[in-house]
Amino acid sequence: MLLVTFALAATPCVVATVDSIPITCDQFLAVAASETSLEMHAGKLDLAARHEVLDGLIRMQLLRAEENRRGFSGGDEVESARLLFAAEREAAAARPLSEAEIEAWWRAHHAALDKPEGVAIERILVGSALRGEVEAKRLAEDARAEIVAGNEFAAVALHYSEAPSAHRGGDEGWVRREGKTTLDPVIVKTAFGMKEEELSPVFMTAEGANVVLVTVHEAAVPYLLEEHREDIARVAKTEQLSNVADALIARLLAASTVTVDETELAALPIGSP
Repeated sequence: MLLVTFALAATPCVVATVDSIPITCDQFLAVAASETSLEMHAGKLDLAARHEVLDGLIRMQLLRAEENRRGFSGGDEVESARLLFAAEREAAAARPLSEAEIEAWWRAHHAALDKPEGVAIERILVGSALRGEVEAKRLAEDARAEIVAGNEFAAVALHYSEAPSAHRGGDEGWVRREGKTTLDPVIVKTAFGMKEEELSPVFMTAEGANVVLVTVHEAAVPYLLEEHREDIARVAKTEQLSNVADALIARLLAASTVTVDETELAALPIGSP
């Protein structure tokens, strides 16, 4: 009797599939072994790093499939990808932004573009730690009287003030409502309750007696969608065009079925034993 034996082909190891197209373990290992920038732990890539490598392979598979669908494949892979992204960019440039897209950009960014309320202040500080509160107040009142009499605040500050800003004529710079680490919150609160070019009465803080001049007091100005619609549309379109590759990959991912064999991914031998 003639016996015939058949050699069964081994089932290839598959770490993931993209729309039923496999990413084999050999494909994964070939890329993972060359990823010298990924952190190695005990000679093996950790799970997070393995997912990073696999995500790159999934993106490549999605792009190859899209290149085939659009007829950009057949040549150099880099040139095929360039043609695909160029087509995406051209299509995106031709499509005007919708009102919803413009409003979405504004909602995401306007808080950083709102102009907050702020004051520019100058200050005279007469310390009370050594001379006592009564004497500090008396000297601060003298300084204030000189300013009211017409003397320049900066000149008076140079003569009386013991604050670090004294050498700048008392200039404390621009201050927002949240304050500055170099200023007592009492000073900030006082300044924001004053009008532009208003001189405060003498008031006490932990450091001593203070006199504050508000040179500028600007109200908060919100970055309104209605006033800046054209600028917003221009910036949003520029960002959209610069992110065309990421947007395409996100769209392809959303329309695809990707499965990952987490057990196989974690078990693959990578690096030195």
